[in-house]
Amino acid sequence: MTPSYFILKALHVTGVVVFLGNIIVTAWWKMAADRTRDPATIAYAQRQVTVTDFIFTAAGVALIVGAGDAMAYGYYSDSWAVPWIFWGRVLFFSVGAIWLFVLIPIQVWQARLARAFVRGGVIPRR
Repeated sequence: MTPSYFILKALHVTGVVVFLGNIIVTAWWKMAADRTRDPATIAYAQRQVTVTDFIFTAAGVALIVGAGDAMAYGYYSDSWAVPWIFWGRVLFFSVGAIWLFVLIPIQVWQARLARAFVRGGVIPRR
């Protein structure tokens, strides 16, 4: 195996760690902030969830896709014809569409609610 393969693999794995690590850590901190029921803490945590999603999730996706595609094209001239690569891409991009069109609007809505809480709005009970 060539040195470029190991570099691409390291970048790919780094992307996965950043991607999944950010998702796990931001979910934990947001859940912990919500449990305080303190409006300022909730608003701050929601803002940080949104910021870190754009920075770390996007960076993780870029590394995963960029390095993964570079490795795939290095071994297969038509990597779209390889079933496991094809379906991996389809599923990864499907999840990306859900994140883009469902989760981001929910985060924006949550940020607006959190700002309203700070201005004296009532935090609803579950």
